[in-house]
Amino acid sequence: MPTAKAVTVEVYVPCGVTHPFMDTRDKFEAANPAIRVSPRIENTNVLVQRILDGATPDVFLALGDVEVQRLEKAGRAEASDARPIAGNYVGLLVPAANPGKIKSLSDLGKASSGSLCIADPQENSSGRHLQQALEAQGVWKELQPRLVPTKFPSDVQTNVASGKVNAGAIYGPCFMENSEKGGRPAAGQAKGKVMYLLTVPPELAGEFALSAVLVKGAANREAALKFVEFIAAPENRQAWEQWGFDPLPSGK
Repeated sequence: MPTAKAVTVEVYVPCGVTHPFMDTRDKFEAANPAIRVSPRIENTNVLVQRILDGATPDVFLALGDVEVQRLEKAGRAEASDARPIAGNYVGLLVPAANPGKIKSLSDLGKASSGSLCIADPQENSSGRHLQQALEAQGVWKELQPRLVPTKFPSDVQTNVASGKVNAGAIYGPCFMENSEKGGRPAAGQAKGKVMYLLTVPPELAGEFALSAVLVKGAANREAALKFVEFIAAPENRQAWEQWGFDPLPSGK
């Protein structure tokens, strides 16, 4: 009797999530030989826009709440179809020489700190939660003339490395994207021409999570749900924490 063809679940995977995704995917496929998981790896904004334009991957790995809300607002996902997997957070980068002499988040309010690059807060959780933290610090309005917004979070590190800006905000785990062993980025850690200055305190920025979202209209919902529930299970979250993500925030 012929062997049934494996079902393929398509997953949209943003940059910075590749390592933990692959580790978890391999574990899932070993336990579920009738299901194959195929990733499409691109910038998070590109993936969100594809879905908004009508693409129907089975699953999207959303780096934060803003990305999930954009899909929900457009009717491409339901709130009940998002499964939190791991805690995410905002990291502040500076050029290796730190020309703005920035030592703390509040220093960004000083004119001497120079320009700050962030991903659009309307489209990216890194930008939105940094804005929340800076509002809590009372420096957001002062920063407006020196703010350099960008559509793609990946452009933040590029602008910091080139010296176009004196600071930039990213999803913290993305700093470890090219690491061989993973781990959480440490204050003062260097990567080429960029230094990871600090992690923005969640009590200022607000807690948010990396989530697996089931996309409306996808062809393989049953298999996709099985994959999502597998990677969201407490016993399978180790890979995410190994690659820089935090444990899930309380209440998630």
